[in-house]
Amino acid sequence: MLEKIVVLFAKSGRGKSSLINAAIVPLLHDTENPKYHYTPVEIRLSEVKGDSSSPIEKIISKLKEVAPVPDHPHPVLDRFSYPYLLWHLFKKYSLHSRENSC
Repeated sequence: MLEKIVVLFAKSGRGKSSLINAAIVPLLHDTENPKYHYTPVEIRLSEVKGDSSSPIEKIISKLKEVAPVPDHPHPVLDRFSYPYLLWHLFKKYSLHSRENSC
């Protein structure tokens, strides 16, 4: 199964947020087409005073906040939790969605 992800990256002030908020997010919330289910996740990687989290930690924290995944142990996957923390989380989401779609 092919997993798709889109990353929009550009310098500050180039209109990324405007494009996303005006054109893309409304399409993702289209309830008339239940075939496609997307959950937009806004993650800001800029430094915030008092927050020493790494970019990866911020991504993982936000994903767990928006879409919690049960911590089911996996005999092979759980052997590779570091340094592939983000990969590990995406695989858990993938396995969880496959289990729930059957």
